[in-house]
Amino acid sequence: MEQLKKKRRRNKYGLRKEQIVFICVLLAYPVIHFLVTWLYINSRTLILSFTRYNPNVADFQIPGNIFYNFEMWIDRFLHDSKYTMILVNSLLYFPVSCFITLPLSVICAYFIFAKVPGGTVFRVIFFLPSILPGVAMTMAFRFGFDTYGYVNALLRHLGMENVPVWFGTDGLTPFMIFFYCVWAGIGYNVVLMSGAMSRVPSEIIEYNRLEGVGMGREMFCIMVPMVWPTIVTLFTVGMNTVLTLYMQPYFLMGSSTDGNFNTGTIALYIFGNYSDRRQIPQLSSFGLLCSLFYVPVIFLARWIMNKFFTEVDY
Repeated sequence: MEQLKKKRRRNKYGLRKEQIVFICVLLAYPVIHFLVTWLYINSRTLILSFTRYNPNVADFQIPGNIFYNFEMWIDRFLHDSKYTMILVNSLLYFPVSCFITLPLSVICAYFIFAKVPGGTVFRVIFFLPSILPGVAMTMAFRFGFDTYGYVNALLRHLGMENVPVWFGTDGLTPFMIFFYCVWAGIGYNVVLMSGAMSRVPSEIIEYNRLEGVGMGREMFCIMVPMVWPTIVTLFTVGMNTVLTLYMQPYFLMGSSTDGNFNTGTIALYIFGNYSDRRQIPQLSSFGLLCSLFYVPVIFLARWIMNKFFTEVDY
């Protein structure tokens, strides 16, 4: 009897009361975070997308045509060049992130993995822009290409009299933001790719050396298939920038709401106009409409890329 009393009560899963309390406390934060920051916000956004602001009652109401906001945006995309340019600018970040930044990251990560002289130093240099605050990085980048910055000073020293205006023209300014995104984003990818490559078994690398496999063939035929899941993940994250990127043009263009000189994006437009309560239904429907068209493209691209190589466990 005394031994039975000493035994703590357990439920049907074999857990003691203290263990149940610990599990509940451990799961409380992620569950609350999911309910508040994902379920509540997205549900409210979905509902607001089908409403309109009524100034007479100072509140949101469901109109007779619940698809009014979506029809309005489709009409703007087709007939208003301003909103068409916002879509085009946002879509351009897809090739910048996936077909420029990502391949450069793979190449740089491989050279660091191959232990080229100074590889550790280069790893720190690549990752440095990713750990510094975005405001500081954009400010340093903007000052470098300012009228009296070191870039123009170097060009004048080389004999160029008419130096370009890097931030102030419709043709050049967007490419400067693209260049900044590549420069600031390559470091984060390099660190992740270096970690994935470091997991490749050393026996495979030694076998390549014995067989006389060159660096180019080793990178494209051996390393890329071995770290393909990481590449697919980074490719998917790069595709997300079409819908989420706004800080770079926001900081580089002096907190521009719509983006001067063809630098506006979907996220920047929503961020810049959300302070006006009357536009919340239109902005909610804008984000929802873009997501409905683009998210399936992301899933399709991920499905196609997963077909290229079979995932290898090692």
